[in-house]
Formats: sequence, structure tokens, C-alpha cells
Amino acid sequence: MGIREWLIPYDRLTKTFITPIDHEDIARLASFYDDVLDLADAVAARLYLFKIEKPDLVMKRFSQILLKQVRGIDSALLYLPKMNQKEIDKSCTEVHRLENLADDLLDRSMARLFRNNNDTREIIKLKEIYEFFEEATDKCEHVANILRNAVMKNL
Repeated sequence: MGIREWLIPYDRLTKTFITPIDHEDIARLASFYDDVLDLADAVAARLYLFKIEKPDLVMKRFSQILLKQVRGIDSALLYLPKMNQKEIDKSCTEVHRLENLADDLLDRSMARLFRNNNDTREIIKLKEIYEFFEEATDKCEHVANILRNAVMKNL
């Protein structure tokens, strides 16, 4: 189950669905997961606006990390109806591990960018894109935290 199944009008939550977690937690999950989509869209828009035709290795690595995080969240969501804490925790732990990789990638990439590039425009473009990617991985970590806390609260 992906984000589209969770993005339902909040007013319908209290009237229609019997859920394994609080409606407030579902609303927070949907909101943060929507932020991930917004940031991914912002990256795509910047690639277009900045006329970057071929993503560099850093962008590819961020994309891989983000994709794995989203798959981890989707995996955790599949276990939510049965409240399988062990599997949800396993998926959330992986999302956290990946976010730490993204932090390290951002730090190394920024250092390399400022050390090896004298083109100010290029630095500004790449810095903005890298930061959007990293922020998206942070939002995925927030989603994992909400999931983990919601399960703990409802056991």
C-alpha cells in the first residue's frame, strides 16, 4: 500500500474507517509522506529549470537512497493493518540507516563541490538540488518515526 491509499480527506477518517492507529497519526503520516513527494517534485523541477540534462553521480545516489526509503515505508505500511511490530520496526530501522547515509552523502558532496568547483552558478544549482534530496530523506525518516511511535502507542 502506497501513499495514494493514505491520502484521503481527513474529515472522512473519523466517519468511515476503523484503523489500527489513531486518525491523527494517519493524518501526520499522509502529511509528511506528501512532503516527500513535494520535495521529489522540487528536485525534478530544478533539474528542468537549471537545464541539467544528465544527473550526476551524487543525484543518482540520492535517488537510490530515497527509492529504498520509500520502499521501506511501503513495506512497513503493509504490516500496519496486522500491527506486526517486528516487521514495521525492521523497515523503519532501515529507513533510518538510509537517512544517515544521505546525511553523509550530503556532507561529502558539499565538501567536494566547494573544493573542486569554481563556477558559482554551478555550485548554487547543485547545492540546492542536493539539499532538496537530503530533505526528502529527512521527511522519510519522520514518516518512519511516526509509524514506529503509532505502533508503540497502539499495542
